[in-house]
Amino acid sequence: MAHKAGKVFSYILLGLIATVGVSSLVSSRENMAVSIFTTLCLLCIAMLILGLISPSIIPGKFRSRAKVTAIYLTGSILFFVAVGMVSNTTISTEVGNQPKPVVENKPTINKKEFNKIKTGMTYDQVKEMIGSDGEVMSEVGVKGEKDHTIVYKWKGVGAIGANATMTFQNGVLQAKAQIGLN
Repeated sequence: MAHKAGKVFSYILLGLIATVGVSSLVSSRENMAVSIFTTLCLLCIAMLILGLISPSIIPGKFRSRAKVTAIYLTGSILFFVAVGMVSNTTISTEVGNQPKPVVENKPTINKKEFNKIKTGMTYDQVKEMIGSDGEVMSEVGVKGEKDHTIVYKWKGVGAIGANATMTFQNGVLQAKAQIGLN
């Protein structure tokens, strides 16, 4: 009876992991590859742990922890190698999606300009003062909706790696930081 309960528990656990994976796929189409990868990793890890606890729980004729461990570790390694080989590809979920053009971000901001920029300024005002668009580092929310936040980065004049980052919420500067500007 305990053995049957263990199998039922393992199938419920694997079903829950698969359900979480499917729901993350449905809710986040932009990150489809990440959702698939995460779901498969969770399934591999769950099967490995369940197999180590009790090999007879795992479907099939395996009764040895060593065999179960070897099979799932080998499968996991092959899976990670395959993912590593295709990690530079992009999956587009909508017809017509084109990658954003790469904008060259030459050093454009110095410390004097940085100090003139004040919170409450709009992105357009900051852009006009600096003379170029910033590179989008992070974006949260949907443009036009409440709390849409974008973090921009401008390469700076000064030390190696000099830059300024600015956080805009609904198009208004909320915070700024710099490192190495002259």
